[in-house]
Amino acid sequence: MKRKQKILFAIQLILVTGLIFNQLTAKAQTIPEADTSGQLPDSIMQYITPLEYAFMMHEETSWLVKGFLSTNSLSEDVAPSFKVSFEQRLSTAFTIDATIAESSNDILFNMPSSDIIRFLMETRWYYRLKKRLQKSHIAKNMSENYFSVGVYYSHYYEFYPEYYDYRRNYWSVQAKWGFQRRLLHHGITDMGFRSAITFSAGTSNDPSFTFNTYVDLGLAFTKDTYKLNREKLCSVLKCYESQKFLLKTDFSQLINIGLFQNDLLFKIAPQIAFEYKLGKTPFSINTLLDAGYEFLRYTRWEESEIPLEPLWEDHAEIWDYIIEMEGRWYYNLNRRMLKGKSGNGLSASYLAFGSNYHVQTTNWRPDNYSYTHIYIVTGWQRLFSEHMYYDIQFGFESNPRDIVYFYDARLKISYGFRF
Repeated sequence: MKRKQKILFAIQLILVTGLIFNQLTAKAQTIPEADTSGQLPDSIMQYITPLEYAFMMHEETSWLVKGFLSTNSLSEDVAPSFKVSFEQRLSTAFTIDATIAESSNDILFNMPSSDIIRFLMETRWYYRLKKRLQKSHIAKNMSENYFSVGVYYSHYYEFYPEYYDYRRNYWSVQAKWGFQRRLLHHGITDMGFRSAITFSAGTSNDPSFTFNTYVDLGLAFTKDTYKLNREKLCSVLKCYESQKFLLKTDFSQLINIGLFQNDLLFKIAPQIAFEYKLGKTPFSINTLLDAGYEFLRYTRWEESEIPLEPLWEDHAEIWDYIIEMEGRWYYNLNRRMLKGKSGNGLSASYLAFGSNYHVQTTNWRPDNYSYTHIYIVTGWQRLFSEHMYYDIQFGFESNPRDIVYFYDARLKISYGFRF
């Protein structure tokens, strides 16, 4: 019941977040062209590109408050992970970032049934910023590439000690290469590669090394000076572009690696989707293939008192496959076209009804484990730049064979390349 309450709370949170982001985006795109108050000085407008303008590189930013949500489509635990960060500028190219994060999954122990809270402090170096300030005449901003070094503490506030007799709290030192970009006034994405060395985990694997990709998508708040001009943004937001189809990828769960003294974790989860528009109608068909491979070698299980399957005592291999198909109705597409905010494409809000088939194969179970879900969701898909997109959807899904839980919450956040 507690898990259900957390899921419903998360759904309400993403609903409010999405509505705010949708309204702010719409507001930014509907500023009258004749309104020149608060516009950028000609000296900046002369040098800045439309993409840099959409990424808010013209705004001098001394601080940012950021909130992020993320999900894992291959996990049976649909509760999202969320975190809140505060970033403060220390000098031209250096900032300090403090983060509080909550999650239901952990790469170190790979135990999705445990709840974790993390406290992170890191220093970021925006290594290109000084040179770009001189050449491009952009402002001092936090919408740039960076290297960072930091320390974080992980605390398990809910787990099952009857199954695990080692201490679950630990310290880590991490290094990241990141790609942080603001999108319009309040959108933000932070993605890249992260490696960490972990100490004091209370196991025979101290220290441990982990490496993974990450994608955070959310909202950012700061004090901006200038209004956004819709005409200058159209080349980035593809206001009048008409799409017949989209080929999309998702970076959020691409690769996770854990190298421990005695154990090993390797997980890769590529995803590709194809969406086809039905003529000139506001309807489309979206299909998705989500695949995952996970290799686990946990030698400490040999000393566990829990009876394990014979093949599991040495290593575990897990293959996951999800095939999904949904029909989408972009219900506000015609209205956006009449207002001049969109072409006859696939960048709008939608309602969708679909079904997916999930198959899981392991080396310790002779038969495949499979199940089917049907779902109904509402979502926001937006295209920007030449090859980027984001897609946020939430709603409810049901397993017709499950008579105990008639429905579950569904939340999915995708961000990546489109072709």
